[in-house]
Amino acid sequence: MNGGRRERPAGRRYQQRQRFRPRTTGARAAVVAVLLMCAAPAFAQQYELLGSVETRAMAAYRKDSPVVADQDLRGTWYGTTLARIAATHRLTLGDGSGSVASPAELLIDHALTILPVSATDGSGSSILDSLGVDAASSDGATGTAGTGSAAATGVLVSHELYQAYVSVYPADSLTFRFGRQRLNWGHGWTFSVSDALHPQSPDSEVEPGFDGASVAIYPSANLSLEGAVAVQDAVASGDLEDIRTAGYLNAYLAPVDVALSVVHEYATMLRPGVGFSVPVGPLLLAGEGAVEAYDPRGEVLNAQPLASIGGEYTWYGDVTDVVLMGEYIYNGLEETYPGITAPDLAVTSDAAGGFQRPGRHYLSASASLAVTQSWSTEHSILVNMSDQSFLVRHDVTLQRIPAVDLSATVTWNAGEASSEFGMLREGMVVELGATAHF
Repeated sequence: MNGGRRERPAGRRYQQRQRFRPRTTGARAAVVAVLLMCAAPAFAQQYELLGSVETRAMAAYRKDSPVVADQDLRGTWYGTTLARIAATHRLTLGDGSGSVASPAELLIDHALTILPVSATDGSGSSILDSLGVDAASSDGATGTAGTGSAAATGVLVSHELYQAYVSVYPADSLTFRFGRQRLNWGHGWTFSVSDALHPQSPDSEVEPGFDGASVAIYPSANLSLEGAVAVQDAVASGDLEDIRTAGYLNAYLAPVDVALSVVHEYATMLRPGVGFSVPVGPLLLAGEGAVEAYDPRGEVLNAQPLASIGGEYTWYGDVTDVVLMGEYIYNGLEETYPGITAPDLAVTSDAAGGFQRPGRHYLSASASLAVTQSWSTEHSILVNMSDQSFLVRHDVTLQRIPAVDLSATVTWNAGEASSEFGMLREGMVVELGATAHF
């Protein structure tokens, strides 16, 4: 819980679409932020670095299904590995002598993923797509390792920039922020139906922010008002009419947390929304509702409702915690948005707000068990009730080694070849990983 609003877990990693790749504006933002960090030491109050180094070995099973074009590859396994370095840099400026303790802050949150060239399986495997790696734009010629093959030591490198911004705090109750950033938006666990501001990256464990500016006002501890301007669509098209604006109001009216929101982009979207969460004993109930009032296909006003409702049960023991979650999502945009089978018809350059799913009804559920400083396990499922396909994930993590996690994960899916999850070429992916935190 942050400021009365729930942060959504990484449930969106269940979905299988090409992840958002930082555009030129994101790269420029990263360069500017790095230069500012290098130039600011004389004024720095505090520098913090948090991150992780991760390695994974993966084996994927190609379905014995028409979704695998090459019949010789159907019903076979292939493997790959990856290394991932993630880091969050935070530089606080000021000497603490002014009216506010920290008048400004710089933050960069990014990750580097490295895969061997041999990760490609000869059939354009979607395991690379699900990792957000573009093999065509990567240079794998790094040497031969004495084997005569450049692919022996070649690697594919993918960089993701999640956030890179400058925050200015003129007063304790006022914040201005510039750059790639995220607002803490929404009450849903799996999706936020009211969030048409942030780029959608459902197959990424960390979602990127929007490129632009925001202002946050905190009249009291239980009330906040945020406004934002996103420019990534305008930069992509060169048209200032494609600037997106958004407003978010959050109020904690004990014991209910309520949010009102609206997102607008000319000839693209008009999305008012409302959200709530309320504790009922050990159960947290939460839901969202929104109406997309504009149909960009027909360029007409056409109200399309979206909604989610769910609950989370949490039990805390002396050394053991149990969390159960269930959620239903109604996707009214299925009527006019093309879904993942027609990515070239995306309304926005970042897919934000499109909720590009081919089904109208979804169920999501998860169960997790954690033993303090020992181990944890989580099991989750996402079901497209419209085409009766589903995606399941099982995860076990050993946490006995300080600052190191050892994990084993199995992800599998089922459905007709024409269904959302049935059209995935990999029917099962098995992962063994180790993550060191610093």
